[in-house]
Amino acid sequence: MVCIKQTNQKDAVSIPNAIKNNNDLKHISTATYTLVLPKSKYKMKQVHGNRLTMGILLSLSLIYSYTLYTGETAQTNTPPLSEEALKGQELWQQNNCIACHQIYGLGGYLGPDLTNIASNPKKGIEYAKAFFNSGIKAMPKFNFSEKEQNQLAEFLKEIDQTGYYPNKNAKIQPSGWVSIQYK
Repeated sequence: MVCIKQTNQKDAVSIPNAIKNNNDLKHISTATYTLVLPKSKYKMKQVHGNRLTMGILLSLSLIYSYTLYTGETAQTNTPPLSEEALKGQELWQQNNCIACHQIYGLGGYLGPDLTNIASNPKKGIEYAKAFFNSGIKAMPKFNFSEKEQNQLAEFLKEIDQTGYYPNKNAKIQPSGWVSIQYK
């Protein structure tokens, strides 16, 4: 049985004292109204409602995670780097080139973006190789051997073949993925 009584502040204080002695009732009070429910029914509804809500949230989370992480990705045609390009990447990382230069807009801002340096008609890979050991302006002077210069150049050539930066033809799909133009 549910009972709602309108009370004033004086009565609201005395009602809980009366209910305290009765173990069959659960008391919930607001400023001027007192709601009295049987204890067993209130607990059953509360626990059942909490479990149902948590079950629904957990199910939705699992479904979302499954579709997100098991679906196809947009990028499927990225070629692996050659052995020489991998050694060039190692040199790139060991000498911390990313601190000053960018690839696909990621990296430092002191030097130029080198994503498409190999296919740039005004520069090209020979232009980039000339800077590897020159040490001009803010770029440090490296002592790369001819083999290391070629490895670094091969890394930049293969990065250049993967895409364009900045990619002005990129489109955001309704799913949230971004489709870009590949070379």
